[in-house]
Amino acid sequence: MLNRQFCHRRLWLNDPDCQLVRTTTDLTDPERRSFAALVALTGGTNVLSDAVDEIDAAGRDLFERTLPPVDTGSVVGVGDTELPARVVCRRSADDAVAVAAFNWDDEAATVRVDPAEYLDADAVVAVDAFGDDGLHDGPIEREVPPHGVLLVHAAPASDEPRVVAAHHLANAATQLTHVECVGGSLVMTSAAEQPMNVTLAVPPSVTTSVGEQLTDRTVRVTVHPGETTIPFTER
Repeated sequence: MLNRQFCHRRLWLNDPDCQLVRTTTDLTDPERRSFAALVALTGGTNVLSDAVDEIDAAGRDLFERTLPPVDTGSVVGVGDTELPARVVCRRSADDAVAVAAFNWDDEAATVRVDPAEYLDADAVVAVDAFGDDGLHDGPIEREVPPHGVLLVHAAPASDEPRVVAAHHLANAATQLTHVECVGGSLVMTSAAEQPMNVTLAVPPSVTTSVGEQLTDRTVRVTVHPGETTIPFTER
């Protein structure tokens, strides 16, 4: 799938096989997350064959985070290594990015993602998409289990609210089509068919009464199909 992703929608539709999100298979949690991240960031067919009554809430959430897959992800290292270990997916609406860094080894390994390598910005803010809701100013480093993934959502830092992360594993790369700060409000346009949660990086100088305050620097809000406006006020 990684080595042939460049053929997707040129010669065929990539087929990564059925996702397995139930816990009754031999796959580990890290392996299920890696599978989901690959599907979400590289496109191709997205098929679920698990018996519905065997899928728990976490499994359903993981699958929903891949819908729809986006085929704008770029596999890094094709031709340079036998098994590429990094996929980058850009959100053109506001220059944000999703970076999936995989550990294909059979042992745990330290994996580091520096979003500045993929963003044309002097400073960045980032979130571990499978971790806590904390905001990072720069690189994220984790010990990743065998066959696991460190998935980082990131955006250029700003003195205005920014969409740094999304519930969608590819950081809503194709769902968010327009993001702009206008007159003290953050205006977002979504092409998704369903409401979608996104995480905003909010500077300390402003606040909002909309959404859920995750940390002193992050707020989770719901973006609806069409246009959503989030108002901010000076502290």
